Amino acid sequence: METIANLPDKFNVREICFDWFNGLIVGKEFSPEQCMKHIRLVTGGKCKTRDGTVTRYIRRYNKMGGNIRNSSRSKGLYVRENDNEVIA
Repeated sequence: METIANLPDKFNVREICFDWFNGLIVGKEFSPEQCMKHIRLVTGGKCKTRDGTVTRYIRRYNKMGGNIRNSSRSKGLYVRENDNEVIA
């Protein structure tokens, strides 16, 4: 049995998302596509998430004390409402 050396570490996408959410300016609208682009940049294109996954991370972020709300359901826009920071 062979072992494969130098495998890349698994990226914790939720932590990357939460750090990005914490860095958002309060009151500025964003879309899940912007978060997905940030994840691709941080991971070097190795991790590609979908907008439904980002929405799930937003729900988890809110359960842990964050406050991101949906500002436009038809356009898929969200807005951060206060300065609460959440640690993943």
